[in-house]
Amino acid sequence: MKNNSAAVSFYVFSETFASAIASELRNLTFPLYAYLLGYSPYFISILFVIYLSTHLILSYPFGLLAQKIGSSKVALMSSFLDAISIIIITFNNPYIFIASFILLGISSASSTQIKSLISYNFGDKLKSVYSRLIAIFLTGNVMAQILTAVLGSLSLFTVIYLSVGSFYIIFSIISVFIMRSFKEVNIRPNKIKVIPSRKLLSFSILGLLFGFSSSIVAIFIQIWFTIEKLPIYEISLVYMGSSIAGIASSFLTDRMKENTLLKFVTLISLSAIEGILTFIIYFPSPISIIAYLMSGLISPIILTARNVMSTTALRKLNEIENGFALLSTFSMIGQVFGILGEGILFTLGDYIIPFAIGSSLGFVTTLVYLALYERITKT
Repeated sequence: MKNNSAAVSFYVFSETFASAIASELRNLTFPLYAYLLGYSPYFISILFVIYLSTHLILSYPFGLLAQKIGSSKVALMSSFLDAISIIIITFNNPYIFIASFILLGISSASSTQIKSLISYNFGDKLKSVYSRLIAIFLTGNVMAQILTAVLGSLSLFTVIYLSVGSFYIIFSIISVFIMRSFKEVNIRPNKIKVIPSRKLLSFSILGLLFGFSSSIVAIFIQIWFTIEKLPIYEISLVYMGSSIAGIASSFLTDRMKENTLLKFVTLISLSAIEGILTFIIYFPSPISIIAYLMSGLISPIILTARNVMSTTALRKLNEIENGFALLSTFSMIGQVFGILGEGILFTLGDYIIPFAIGSSLGFVTTLVYLALYERITKT
């Protein structure tokens, strides 16, 4: 088991760092890159719809496949596919772009099994693992933001994609080499659970609400800051500052006792504060900037607690692989509707509504989530 933990630790932490850089770069630069090449905003939006649709279709089947062949094999697939997807977008061809986003969707769907690896191999160290993962993910985001600021300003998009993609490919090969000695402990080729339990479905539906409440605010915050007349470089600094605040918060979470983190009072208090800060972002700057930076301190703590609780609950239900797949599927559906809702409301000029919905729905969903978690784990 020690060898398992060492191999999984390297893979999980390295994959999180590499994928954070790749995803942040894609989110920050690809729309502009494609637009400058002459593609319409409609075509660019269709690409992201293709990615989301592919993830939705394949996430649960990958959960079933993980039960049959092991979560490590399914998870390792994501690294190669993500690397290839970011390399091939250097070719200016609409069909290659479509292929890239299909590969991204497959990669995203298979990467949900990384949490299954964590569940099976880290025992009672979930809080520490998840808090460090968030810190590593945010560090990758900062690296991507720096790369974007330096190379993106020079329009060296192909250099960015080729460099990051090549690094990702090399990492993927190293991961396969290191994970070759990994021994799966969860393969059940003759006992695949296809139909989820009612408790798992209830738990997963809350993922839809979390996905909706977060994305109805998060996606267009850049536009909101632009409406507030913030220059682009200041917006970049605000985003980087939020990531750095999140890194510091994750290290603080790592030092907290798990019992303290998962207390009802702790999570409800933090969720209420996060909801208030989310709504205050609607206020004029500099109040909105301060609120956004402070929410960067709170969010990683809540996210760590939610990850620990979801893993613990799925262990209790004995539905780990398909459980994480289903949570991811419902969360993605929530994100799609959240993004669409925010886009419509921003287009209509109803800026306050997304912030009001995001702040209140997130708090209410946390209350229900805690109640359901208690019900699952105490039975």
